[in-house]
Amino acid sequence: MGSAEERPTKKDYDKYIYLTEILKKFNYDDKEIYKKIPFKIKDVVFNTILYVANKALFEISKILGENSNEILEWIGLQEDNFLNQFCPDPEDGLFYDYDVIANQFVLKRTVATLTPIYSGLFEDAIIENTVEWLEHSHFCGNISGERFCKYPVVPSTSLDSPNFAHITYWRGPIWINANWMLYQGLRKYNYKEKADRLREAILKLVMENGFYEYFDPHDGAGHGSKNFSWTASLIIDLLHKCDYAD
Repeated sequence: MGSAEERPTKKDYDKYIYLTEILKKFNYDDKEIYKKIPFKIKDVVFNTILYVANKALFEISKILGENSNEILEWIGLQEDNFLNQFCPDPEDGLFYDYDVIANQFVLKRTVATLTPIYSGLFEDAIIENTVEWLEHSHFCGNISGERFCKYPVVPSTSLDSPNFAHITYWRGPIWINANWMLYQGLRKYNYKEKADRLREAILKLVMENGFYEYFDPHDGAGHGSKNFSWTASLIIDLLHKCDYAD
């Protein structure tokens, strides 16, 4: 399971348990839980993955010759909500989660703020600023010829964030699944050279450090579980020559 430094704190786990107790109290009834639960976040990553998954489901329905009207309704609803709720911040071009309870955006620079490029939903002009952040120094890019990370692979939290912790779960480490989505997004928007650079960096990171759950953004050292299955499966995908960009 890794050291205490790698995992969330007891305070974090207490909050998780508290939310779980609310789910149990209302017998996992979504409507009742939504009325009562104090934690409501419109999450950028979740919505991005759901949108891409529904698009894939639509393609499967066509292959099988099944009625896809309901899937198209889901996709249309998501497009409306996504475009209205998650347009990038005009100040920096990043996409932020939205706190429904506080009625405000969660202005934290994490890898989540970049993942909507995976959706392919936004116009090229909107995505340009987001793509620039992929190679910004805050996300292990270059600045003045200096490199803050051994590998140009995007960490889970901006390096200059007060919440950054280089090996504490989602507080800073590199995750292969997040970078895989960014790689696919770059391909969708025809940033071939940037996509190829990110792909090679991911492959080199794992080749030199192993199939770990996540990695230290400074030196690439592996942390968490060893021989982690989704790291292995996504490396196989990156090594495969088929085109998944469409």
